Amino acid sequence: MGIFNATATYGHGFKPTDNPDEYIARIYTGGFAGQGTATKRLIREMEPFMQEKGYSKYNILSARFNLIPSFFKFTIKFEV
Repeated sequence: MGIFNATATYGHGFKPTDNPDEYIARIYTGGFAGQGTATKRLIREMEPFMQEKGYSKYNILSARFNLIPSFFKFTIKFEV
């Protein structure tokens, strides 16, 4: 990662939705970071979260881009 493809979570973590085992996460992007870079960061952030919660699988249900501020909003379904 460099200044041209930076990502951050700003400590927001995974927020539960109204559906069981479904969470939302925002990965903020800068420079030329696109969805691929944001997804890689999401996966890195998910590993300790999954271990903590006892999940073994995940499915990214959606990824939506927001321009200002720049972030991808992911909806993820976890499974045991």
